[in-house]
Amino acid sequence: MSQFLDFEINRDTEETSGSFDTDAHFVDFYIPEISYLGDVGLLSSVLEAANSLSSRSIYRWRLRDISTPRKNTDQSSVHTSIFLGNARGPWLLCEDERRHLCRIFRFSKHIVLIGGAVFLPGAKAIEENKPLAVHSNFFDAAAEENIEGACIEHHTISHGRLRSATTALAAVRLILAMVEEDEGSYLAGLVADQIGLPTNRQSRTSRRAAQMIRQSKGDPIIEAAIRVMSNHVENPLSIGQIADKLFVSERVLQRLIKALLNTTPLKVYRLIRLEVAHNLLRHTNLSVMEASTAVGFESRRHFTYWYRTVYGNEPHQTRLAAFQGSREVAQSSKQG
Repeated sequence: MSQFLDFEINRDTEETSGSFDTDAHFVDFYIPEISYLGDVGLLSSVLEAANSLSSRSIYRWRLRDISTPRKNTDQSSVHTSIFLGNARGPWLLCEDERRHLCRIFRFSKHIVLIGGAVFLPGAKAIEENKPLAVHSNFFDAAAEENIEGACIEHHTISHGRLRSATTALAAVRLILAMVEEDEGSYLAGLVADQIGLPTNRQSRTSRRAAQMIRQSKGDPIIEAAIRVMSNHVENPLSIGQIADKLFVSERVLQRLIKALLNTTPLKVYRLIRLEVAHNLLRHTNLSVMEASTAVGFESRRHFTYWYRTVYGNEPHQTRLAAFQGSREVAQSSKQG
């Protein structure tokens, strides 16, 4: 029996990622005991990265108790149900939990079974006779239970709404594939880059740059322009020089950015440079003047004006807040 109460994992996400869209995807996590919270954190970090890099909050996730029946059976209320078993043994349920599980399966758009969760008796309610990713520890037991397991080399498998993974670590790829299915390959690539998975991406893209590329619906000229801007932060190019690198006229670039982003190339470029400065002030020991110079502002006064316009506070306030946060962490470590 589960030993924890139903509660929201990301109840404070709205404060950090903005309000959720009405079409947000809901993800429910189910675990056999509280010790699996680390695995929940691992997988939800992929969803958090997707929210952070998107121009809107895509995902909302919860930890649910399998022993408590869901009150809301509206099919739109749950996008994915993830069951986190381990590699040590099957996940066994009592009779009441089994009934609740069948109901969960019935109203889930996607089902993810991880590790020992492939043994959940309610899995038969899915009515999909598809092979599952079965951990090598469970191959013999799975055969006895008539569970069709794919070859050991397959650590993840997707068949329609039924997905499976041998471990929580392997399931990270499944969650990333879900992001790609929901929001496209570009955002999925950004998420993979942020969480440290190998990708074919040649350069990192900032959060603001990613949002503008998404807003342009992946327009190749705008994406290329933003990459040029991101690669020339310290010594900014003129808009004409950027246009030359893209083999378009400056006028064409101006019109395209106005049409798709409702702004100008100069403002886009400035936002990208200011975000780099913002990150430098938060995460390095650079002074305000050094951060200003690093993003191509010759005048500290000019830099301060635009920084305050975009972020609502002075650059030195951001630097001080970051310093105080580091000091508090250090003091806490000493006390511990």
